[in-house]
Amino acid sequence: MTSSSPIDRLRAVIAAEGPPLADGLVSAQAGEVFGPLAAAGSRTTAAAGDYALLVEAIFEGYLLHYASGRLLAPADDDLRLLGGDFLYAYGLASLARLGDDDAIHDLAELIGLCAQASRDRVERQPEFGAAFWALTCLSVAAGRWPGYEQAIAAARQGDPDATITAREAAAERAQAVGLTLGLEHSLIAFRSIAAG
Repeated sequence: MTSSSPIDRLRAVIAAEGPPLADGLVSAQAGEVFGPLAAAGSRTTAAAGDYALLVEAIFEGYLLHYASGRLLAPADDDLRLLGGDFLYAYGLASLARLGDDDAIHDLAELIGLCAQASRDRVERQPEFGAAFWALTCLSVAAGRWPGYEQAIAAARQGDPDATITAREAAAERAQAVGLTLGLEHSLIAFRSIAAG
């Protein structure tokens, strides 16, 4: 595993793509959000650096679709969405190379739920995103559990309390697997980005 951070590695991945995507790279310092949480569990520690990188890639894709990127500020909306799609694909392809079908499913489900929430104009979108990103990264880190399945089902059905269900399930799971501090750090970082 390389000693550079997942964010530095992700910057290098984007730079290697060349123009026009790499032209949108920004020099501002960016921090990790959910990568460390996903990489800290019993399922992922053997390839922690890879999991941290791929989760940060998918998260950057999410930001490009629904907010502003940390690493990328493309010149126009089409390039922004193209960059988001590229990073989604990069992260999921990285998981395929690791052979982690469960994590591919969970992160693809997350991408779909976030798209559904945006399309349906779910109120308080940042809270929905925070809750379901936390829930999913805990599933990647330590495996699925009944609370995960219940929260995902609630979101699929458009339950207005889905965000609360996901937030509570994530907190309970983090405590059960010793990742409460990691969850708190991720949520603080997410809120900082959401606040602009």
